[in-house]
Amino acid sequence: MRYFFKIYWKSLLIFAMVLYLSFAPSSTFDGISIPAIPYLDKLVHFIMYAACTAVLCFDFFRQQKVVKSRTMFIIICIVLPILIGGVVELMQERFFYPRTGDWCDWLADILGVCFVQLFVPVLKKKCK
Repeated sequence: MRYFFKIYWKSLLIFAMVLYLSFAPSSTFDGISIPAIPYLDKLVHFIMYAACTAVLCFDFFRQQKVVKSRTMFIIICIVLPILIGGVVELMQERFFYPRTGDWCDWLADILGVCFVQLFVPVLKKKCK
């Protein structure tokens, strides 16, 4: 377990920030002026999950050097962030009023995760 935290500390830190932003009461952000751009929250979801996935892939490749298991890559760098995004939306709906879960937010999370997969060869090369 200690080894896991040593390898994935950057990924865990980024996910912790995403969880904080996802669960913090909306009053936390009252002092921040956000432009009224349609669907800006979807773009934010896309960027947050793309960033999380990119760091997760980077950590994974640094740990593996050569990806020994494609299955582990898929589970850790694709399925895990998608599941976390879905669970966050469900938890927002159920436990974090006035936050609401939104399937379109989860879709934006999934698209962010998938977008990063286009750059996996570049990330892999950087880690060698």
